[in-house]
Amino acid sequence: GIDISASNDAFKTWAEYWLTSKRYEVSADRYTTLQSRSALWIDALGTTQINQIKPFELQTILFSISARNPYTGEPMAKKTIRSYVQVINAIFEFAIENRIIEFNPAAKLKIPQVAPPGEQRRALTEIERQRVMEFDHRAKPAAMLMMLSGLRRGEATALQWNDIDFVNNKISVTKSYNFKQKEFKAPKNGKSRVVSVPQMLIDYLKTV
Repeated sequence: GIDISASNDAFKTWAEYWLTSKRYEVSADRYTTLQSRSALWIDALGTTQINQIKPFELQTILFSISARNPYTGEPMAKKTIRSYVQVINAIFEFAIENRIIEFNPAAKLKIPQVAPPGEQRRALTEIERQRVMEFDHRAKPAAMLMMLSGLRRGEATALQWNDIDFVNNKISVTKSYNFKQKEFKAPKNGKSRVVSVPQMLIDYLKTV
């Protein structure tokens, strides 16, 4: 049966229990994201008894944050909204598994249709590429590297000279720098790779 005394606990209590349970189940990056997503729900529902939270309350909060992200002040992308919905669902499912509540009030949350699509990335225009190549600036080596190799910022930051094969025009990507945690880690997806680069980049790197 349901633990009657625990069902009166504040939402914050079980959100934090859930976070604790995920600490060693997910990567450090993923855990940081879960902390950020749950923090918003804790701010909104923190002291409310977990067994008293109603679906309409959660939907109201979701509509509010989708229209204005409290961290940026801008409308929230649908992908981000889905992430918040996944987190709130997981917290309530965790409470159900622990016999604290019987019903998940977040189970039928609707993603607002007014939310803008995620930011669209684009390639540099020819004029922008020309500017990168022509203007001297302290950031030019990194800009040239990323523009002509396709490396991500963290991968470019972690690159060392011995990762560059000047004879065969290749770059070995073996690690990446995590700017949030300020540490080196494996590249995205945890796999090293070798990238073929144009002669233009090789010639430029020889002058750096």
